Amino acid sequence: MQRQSRSRTSFAASLGAAPLKGGAAMSAYQGASHTDLALSDWQPMAGSADADLLPELGTLTSRARDLAAMTS
Repeated sequence: MQRQSRSRTSFAASLGAAPLKGGAAMSAYQGASHTDLALSDWQPMAGSADADLLPELGTLTSRARDLAAMTS
């Protein structure tokens, strides 16, 4: 778990964010900034989980079951 915290902090530091209390590197507000130069060009499409997953639900389910069977 400690390793994951370091990578998050390093990623945020690479964006120019200053570390905050408790090892957090960026607040939710900063992560949603439209003026931060490191984030300004990042405009992901907004959509629902259902819209992203339902069209391929059969394939995802089959692959997950196959993977579970192979690792059991």
